[in-house]
Amino acid sequence: MAKSVSNGDDAQRARLARLLRDPATYFADARRQAHEQAKRLVEARLDAHGEPSPGHP
Repeated sequence: MAKSVSNGDDAQRARLARLLRDPATYFADARRQAHEQAKRLVEARLDAHGEPSPGHP
């Protein structure tokens, strides 16, 4: 019986291939994405408390 590969495995394999091919760009993209996500989370938390977001009057 053949083992089926899930989409998660395919995505993980693609990330690993990209990391091994170009580690500097991989980590630069990861830092940028983490920064954008943190910014969105902070803005959402500030909006929930009714306070203006930093840089937005």
